Order: sequence, then structure tokens, then C-alpha cells
Amino acid sequence: MPRRAQQIQISQFSEETAAAVASWPLNSAEAETWAGQGTAFPVTPQQVVEWHADRGTFPFEGRTEGMECAYGQLWIDPNEEEIELARIIVNPVFRGVGIGCAFVQGLLRSCACYRRYAVLLRVCPNNISAIRCYTAAGFMPVSKSEETTWNQGQPVEYKWMRHRGHNKCMQTDHSPALCYRDGNMIRSLKSASARRFR
Repeated sequence: MPRRAQQIQISQFSEETAAAVASWPLNSAEAETWAGQGTAFPVTPQQVVEWHADRGTFPFEGRTEGMECAYGQLWIDPNEEEIELARIIVNPVFRGVGIGCAFVQGLLRSCACYRRYAVLLRVCPNNISAIRCYTAAGFMPVSKSEETTWNQGQPVEYKWMRHRGHNKCMQTDHSPALCYRDGNMIRSLKSASARRFR
């Protein structure tokens, strides 16, 4: 019987969580769907940590019932004024109970310091459960022309989605900075990252 979803706490990723996160993909196909084509399985903790070397990558983790339950990243591109939610995965123990949607909503709140930024994500088109999760969190497909352009050179014909309310609802008086939900850590971005291939 699946576990019932509890309140989720979202915080800055801790390297101590890397081993747990690396173990969540259950097979090679799931590892590639999560982290990109060519991702080795099993995923190693070191690989998870290495993803965070790019200054435009901001990793988060979610916890519930005292356990790590979700992981994801925000990729920030100041030149394009875009934030991409990336590499989101839920602990298999907590799948199917709403943790994924709650975690995505928490990541959206972590974007609140950015004015005018579009919030995007990409997903493999056969990942139906993830698409349902993102739709429930307020994402909708981008136009066909945008999707065609953004998929040029990508290893997969991704389904791209944009959050429909971010630009209207997330206006603040703060300069662009990453606000971690605990309120104690605000990390300013000083380098750009282009839309990535993975």
C-alpha cells in the first residue's frame, strides 16, 4: 500500500543526501529519463555532486516523515530571464502520493525572488506521470514553434512546459537572487548558463 503524503520541507541540497538520491532510479531507463541520455546506471553519489559545479545550478531536496523524499535543481539563465526546473526525482518509497507535485510547488516558491523570469521545464513525452504532476502544478505546453526550436540538437524530442502564472504572480521588489525557502540563505547569481543539452 502506498504511503500517504505528509507535509514536505524543502531546503538547500546537502551532499550527505547524494547517496540516497543516486539510489532512487530503479533501472537504466529511469536513470536516463531523469538525468539525460547516456547517464550511467547505477548513478553514483559523486555524479550527483558533480552536477552542482555549474554556478547556475541550484539543487534542492525535500524531506517528509524524517526521510529524504525528493530532489531537483533550478537552472538559472539571466540572459534569457529563464529558470528551468531540472532533474526532479521522487524517492520510490513516496511515489504516487502527491510528493512530486508538492515538491515542484515548493521549487516554484523558491523562484519568488526573480522578477519577470519565465519558469520552464522539459520532460520525456512518454513520462505520463511526470506530465500530470507538472500540469497539476500549473505548467502548460509551450508553442509548437518554441518546442521545435528548443529541441534542435537535443538527444530527445522533449515536451517543454512553461508555468502559466509565474510572471503574473511572482512579482517582488527584490533584485534577482535565489531565495531558499528556509529564509536564511539567499544566493545571488553572477554568471549565466545557456539552455543546456542533456
